[in-house]
Amino acid sequence: MRAWVFQDHRQKKKLGDKAPWSAGWVDPEGRKRSKRIGSKSMAEKYARKKEGELAAGLLQFPRNHVSWEKFQREYEETIMPRWRSEMSRVDAKHALAMFSNLSGVKQVDRIDARTLDRYVAKRLETPGKKKGDTVSVETVKKELRTVRAALNYARKWKYLAECPEMPQIDGYGKDKPFVTEEHFNAIMGACRVAKMPADQNYAAEAFWQALLATAWVTGMRKSALMSLLWDDVDLEAGVALSRYGDNKAKRDQRHKIAPITSLLTKLHATRKAEETRVFPWNYCSKGLDRTLARIQKAAGVHLPCREDHEHTPACHLYGFHSFRYAHATYNFGRVSDRDLQEQMGHATFSTTQRYIKYAEIHQKRVYDVFLPESLKAKAV
Repeated sequence: MRAWVFQDHRQKKKLGDKAPWSAGWVDPEGRKRSKRIGSKSMAEKYARKKEGELAAGLLQFPRNHVSWEKFQREYEETIMPRWRSEMSRVDAKHALAMFSNLSGVKQVDRIDARTLDRYVAKRLETPGKKKGDTVSVETVKKELRTVRAALNYARKWKYLAECPEMPQIDGYGKDKPFVTEEHFNAIMGACRVAKMPADQNYAAEAFWQALLATAWVTGMRKSALMSLLWDDVDLEAGVALSRYGDNKAKRDQRHKIAPITSLLTKLHATRKAEETRVFPWNYCSKGLDRTLARIQKAAGVHLPCREDHEHTPACHLYGFHSFRYAHATYNFGRVSDRDLQEQMGHATFSTTQRYIKYAEIHQKRVYDVFLPESLKAKAV
């Protein structure tokens, strides 16, 4: 393939011999391209560079110039339906829409590292969930992973020459709140203040004590807990089976529940005959969180919140996920890492490692620091 130099006839008519020189070439897809350089010598140098790149096959252009809107619609119609989780599809659509709005991208083949950096800069300034707060770094990182997955398909479909490198975002290594043993004991004792569920044969206190005990022992997610069926609980063997359709990993997972089978046995003995769920909740999901908050307030739980935003009562209470962090914190080192991964239902060990990282911070280990003689006497 050949490259050449030329002067635009309109510029030459206007400026004469002082018209700038340009380099032209034909890309691998057969389209003519050009770039205005300036002097003739520099244009010739640039043309030789393009000839070398063309000969070496370094210039690869997308075959189709597709708008971002059309690609996003195609991606959502052909790729997202394969995903196992509806929640993942909802989150991905939100992330791609946010990227489209903030980056201002129109054509897929125009997306480069600068486009992503511009998006990140604007996204980090958008408001968060709480008044006075901005969106977290972890949220932006998650959205970037969604964008990267979509751009990889754009490259595969020849809409994009290459997937640009994702921006590196430095966040803060914030500690994760976990339910302490002291607070858990207080919460279990305060379950008596719960009013819901009020449509079962047993008291709400029994429901909540069994639910929170299962969360503590298994480290299961809230959605998996509330989807657990009696047919999948073997009280004699001390095993609960979370079905693939009810958990985030989308695979059958077995959780050991031997230490709390007595609580579950009482619940099973007094349940309604037609009730198949272990923890039936026939109210709105927010009612579950509100009841947990009520129990914690009765237990005297009040956590410090050091975030720079307008505080709400939820800032000072545990969420259901805090029981997962508690499970990892108290059981790290007591069981093998592989058993911890299986019990918590992580699809990959890398996810378990993130929980282990925070668990290590709170492990009570003796640090035998060296003391000089002048401090030894004062330390006694």
